[in-house]
Amino acid sequence: MEFTATNTINEPTITRDVFFGPESALATALTNINNVLYFSARDNSGSFALWRSLGALNNTVPIRNFNSPPDDILALDGANGVGTGDVFFLADGGLWTTTGAPGNATQITTVDLSTGGTGNLSTVGTIEELTAIGDSLYFTNDVAGQTGFYRLKKTGTTFTLTEVIAPSISSIDNLTRVGSSLYYTRLETASGQELYRIKDASNSTTSEIFDLRPGNGTSINTGSTFVAAGNNTLYFTANAVGAVGVSNELYRIRETETTPTLITFAEDEPLPRTLTYVPDADALFLVADANADAEIESELFKIADAADTTATTATLLDINTNPDVGAFNGINNPLIVGVGTGLFFTASNATSNDAPTEQLFALEASGTGTGLPPLTLTSFGGGATFGELVAVGNKAAFTIEGATSGTFSLWSSDGSAAGTTTVLGSENVLDPTQLTAVGSRLFFVGEDAATDPVTGTGRGSELWVIDP
Repeated sequence: MEFTATNTINEPTITRDVFFGPESALATALTNINNVLYFSARDNSGSFALWRSLGALNNTVPIRNFNSPPDDILALDGANGVGTGDVFFLADGGLWTTTGAPGNATQITTVDLSTGGTGNLSTVGTIEELTAIGDSLYFTNDVAGQTGFYRLKKTGTTFTLTEVIAPSISSIDNLTRVGSSLYYTRLETASGQELYRIKDASNSTTSEIFDLRPGNGTSINTGSTFVAAGNNTLYFTANAVGAVGVSNELYRIRETETTPTLITFAEDEPLPRTLTYVPDADALFLVADANADAEIESELFKIADAADTTATTATLLDINTNPDVGAFNGINNPLIVGVGTGLFFTASNATSNDAPTEQLFALEASGTGTGLPPLTLTSFGGGATFGELVAVGNKAAFTIEGATSGTFSLWSSDGSAAGTTTVLGSENVLDPTQLTAVGSRLFFVGEDAATDPVTGTGRGSELWVIDP
């Protein structure tokens, strides 16, 4: 028996009661591929499976069962990409591909990276950092502390595996696709951890290094972030030697350039972080420190025309206009997301850095970036604790902690105070998480607050959908 509901008043509904009864389906890895949701979940057999859904009972279907939850779901995007159904994922220690049709899941069988012999791809070891670029898939594989770097290229129906870097103790991380180039970081004894690039990565595996601290000084640290802006520009944070010694800075590099460009701030140690690119406005936003009257203010900065600009400075947007008070002081993990040409983010409008009150803000991301007043959520007094924030169509969807610690509710906003409200019917869902936009719909995981009229029990945690 399955449970479904007719969504006649646009309230959240369970797409399908995957694990019927009070147990939870343990849905994870929610991924939007070409306006289809792929996810991992378990049913009443106890087996995990890769599923796909368009948001209704009859199109929420399992593809194949596995012993372990499928993860790292993505698709190729070249001539042989999404249109032909090349969706990849990891499961049971191997790399798989599927068209999304029930029963269609094939393990890639080219070379066993653990022995160099033929057979399933890496049945021993850990595949990580899956990154699609054109008709190729790059990834790392770790076996007993030795990390190798590989490219899997599809030509017609044939997959060809190329070893980019032989297994060694060097770590390879932060794979980031920018246009036709692939950037990654690598830690080596001689040069420290630095940034590398493979240009035309579908057809070449030749790397070049950007050593911002020549010698064995590390440029890239564990907190470094990487964001693609447009089709050819990468913004990233890295350690560099400046006037005050080694400090964390913001850099930009394009596919046609051979040297990264330093972006400057008035503050000697800006500590740039939380980089967010808004494509529809072609603007990069970030949090950084600004020095005002010897008081460190963490504020919002903007780089307009981010994909093409030659400017080397970031513009300060003074969100909290109180003297010597920063909008992000005391906000350790601000949420920032672009929605169309707008930007939504959580920050503080408090009058003191010692008592931040987190609120939701919205501003127009294009032009000069005119800020709107904070979207004060009166139900939660002067501040709120936010869980997740995502863009869904022309709105933002987010979760807020309620009066009971650890219990969250679902909200949506169109950028106005009047249009910032709880989602109708969201009181029927306990603790919505994994908010994932698919077109104009929002999928998420949550527990049904109601009791099943047939079984008299709850339904556990399941996959839900709504058009907010």
